[in-house]
Amino acid sequence: MAAIRNGLTLICMLVLSACIVPVPRQGQPLNIHFMSPQQLRDYSEQVFRQHNQVMTRLMTMELEFGKIDPQTEEQLEQAEAQMSQACASLNEAASLRASGSQPSRKLGNEVRRSIRDCKAETARMADLLDRISTEQENQKTG
Repeated sequence: MAAIRNGLTLICMLVLSACIVPVPRQGQPLNIHFMSPQQLRDYSEQVFRQHNQVMTRLMTMELEFGKIDPQTEEQLEQAEAQMSQACASLNEAASLRASGSQPSRKLGNEVRRSIRDCKAETARMADLLDRISTEQENQKTG
């Protein structure tokens, strides 16, 4: 019990001294990764780049896939809505930085709390696009 208390005390001290930052997963309060502020910045930039690649692919989807069936279109719309919601604070912070402004502390905390969900939803969308691409290729060759 003393070891757990000492471990929690150490974590609290590190968090309070800003050596590490807790990065939770929405809806899972015990699923927390700890990162240094620099690691969080690097991770956020990586997720933002992945998100932009997937969004570009989504916007050029018609060129890549041609016509898609209504059911697949519905899946894409739902996945895009979930991804957009999960990545909203990251996109807002990136827009502010691009315009030369600094995000507020509140927005920074929103990014920290949502960045892992943004990454997960972006990966889910990328997987869906890959699946559709494979299906389209199979239809062309089949």
